[in-house]
Amino acid sequence: MRAAADLGPALRRVLPALATAILAVLATWSAGGTAPRIWRVDVAQSRLVVHVFRKGLLSPVLHDHHFVPERWSAAVTFDPDRPHQAEVQVTVAADSLRDRQPQLSPSDIQTVEGQARGPKVLDADRYPAIRFTADHLEIPPSAAGAASAEGVLAGVLDLHGRTQAVRVPIRVRWTGDSLDAEGEVSFMQSDFGIEPYHALLGAIAVQDRVSVEYAIRARAESPTKERP
Repeated sequence: MRAAADLGPALRRVLPALATAILAVLATWSAGGTAPRIWRVDVAQSRLVVHVFRKGLLSPVLHDHHFVPERWSAAVTFDPDRPHQAEVQVTVAADSLRDRQPQLSPSDIQTVEGQARGPKVLDADRYPAIRFTADHLEIPPSAAGAASAEGVLAGVLDLHGRTQAVRVPIRVRWTGDSLDAEGEVSFMQSDFGIEPYHALLGAIAVQDRVSVEYAIRARAESPTKERP
């Protein structure tokens, strides 16, 4: 009992020194730390293409389709000193996808676009927005403080009323005020409750797999701010 009674005074002597040391470490970190910067994607200098591939008995005379959104936006929260904490948000208007297949006539393109946004595919009236949200960038530890990296964006895709985890390969480069990223990711339409288009008993059809190619350029929207 004597030893237990003596422990109280000993802790009272040690705790103030320990608290002072912890506060000193936190103060040093806060003074040198910076808040992540907000980067706004310049869609005029960026590219986002959804590739849909042909299949079926008549595929040799058919064409792949390359949909480009007319209305989309994206923003990035990114700190070069802590790149793994990157956050990305991309929003695409489902009814704004336009087929850029040059071998199709204007009337054929209009038909394809109508089918894509119609109730049997995207159902854009019910699900007007396609969203990708990521909150983690998986890259090698050596990339911290560097000017470029290759890795994977871990996030979720909201499409056709369903949400699925998606891992997006990415190559990213950054300077003081600009950020460039590119890559390509594939997913299955059926994972989002979409039945791939087919007609004539499947003689005319598209593959379940869809590929999204992107190349974005972003500019720093706000200067680096010191953490409080």
